[in-house]
Amino acid sequence: MKKSYTLTPHPRRFYPYIIWFVALIFNFYKIPILIFPESIESYISESWLASQNRIKLLTVTALYITPIVQIPLGFFIDHYGSKKIGGSCIVIASLGVLIFSASHSYSIALLGRLFIGIGVSVAVINTLKLISNWFHPKNFALMSGITISTGMLGGYIYQLYFPYFFNTINWRPSLANLSLIGIIYALIYFILLRKNQFGINYNINPKIRKFSFSKSLKKCFKHPQTWLLTSFFAFVQAPLVLFLGIWGFSFLEVQYQFKAVEASKLVSLFFFGYMVSTPFIGFFSTKIKKRKPFIQIGASLLFICLFLLLFEVVNFNHLNWFLYLILGLTSGTFPLLFTMIHERNVPMITGTVIGLLQTGLIILTLIEFHITLFLIDRFGIKHSFLLLLVSVLIGVVFSFYIKETHAKQRILEAYRRK
Repeated sequence: MKKSYTLTPHPRRFYPYIIWFVALIFNFYKIPILIFPESIESYISESWLASQNRIKLLTVTALYITPIVQIPLGFFIDHYGSKKIGGSCIVIASLGVLIFSASHSYSIALLGRLFIGIGVSVAVINTLKLISNWFHPKNFALMSGITISTGMLGGYIYQLYFPYFFNTINWRPSLANLSLIGIIYALIYFILLRKNQFGINYNINPKIRKFSFSKSLKKCFKHPQTWLLTSFFAFVQAPLVLFLGIWGFSFLEVQYQFKAVEASKLVSLFFFGYMVSTPFIGFFSTKIKKRKPFIQIGASLLFICLFLLLFEVVNFNHLNWFLYLILGLTSGTFPLLFTMIHERNVPMITGTVIGLLQTGLIILTLIEFHITLFLIDRFGIKHSFLLLLVSVLIGVVFSFYIKETHAKQRILEAYRRK
């Protein structure tokens, strides 16, 4: 029997947008503090006499803690709200940057990176949970796309300007200032998300008296589509993290003899394409009520672009800028997976299911990172990246088994009577 419900809009029209904007800043802030070791590789290798592999390990150390904390943090946000959990994580991430900036040993630097990993784990989950709570479901795809684009904007600005700051100001004071910015932001976050009658406890979703969190999670985990969406997201996104986040500079310098500044501009073009396409795809897929065709086309084009870049099928010097832009525009389809897994589940467990999606991505990224690291030592960077092509190809196959959601959000949960 169908149950009636109403989605009551917020009594203060612009207040939800203010809260959303404040949460967006964390997504902008997290990208620079995640990937900065790549830009200061030469400086810290001289300071600690660390090998290139150990420096790469610094970059991914922030990812090691993520699979452990993603789902628990999502669960805590679902239960205790975004103010305490989100604000605390901003502080933890900022302290991690400060620890790294003051470190004079490799082990202390690793500790700082672990703090950063714990802190940034909540950025996307926190923002998407706020969108789910405060806005109509029809806005979720567009607003989640803008959320991811904000992170890409952070990466774009980072690639263009941060190497300059590290070279001119020195990396230690640069990171210390970045940490200070994070602490100030955390204070603003706590102030604006104060608890009041129209504050963080507000929820647009209907209050269900007999709702069972555990039963909803059980249904989610037992459904094959949950694992198909998680697997697809991991297999297509992990190669992007490795190709552009971990080995982006090294690949261009080794394979095509690019200088660091040129490589930085080229990688920033990917961030630009991703940033531009994601909100548009979210909006358009909602308008036509189709999600699946976008992710299928995106995965196929990603495979083609990576193949052309790795094997130089065409003259790379004429197409490098175009391919990196297409790579970014294509990858902007994948944040639709956040919307699709959200639409398949009730909003009350949004934080947990988004955490599940990201946990799958991080686990596969770490697995592929270590396999690639092993292969690079033996076969070189070009042939080792064949693993990334295989990963994307698996994602393409999985995409055919994903069911269309037709932009319809599940609001109420039905449980079987025993």
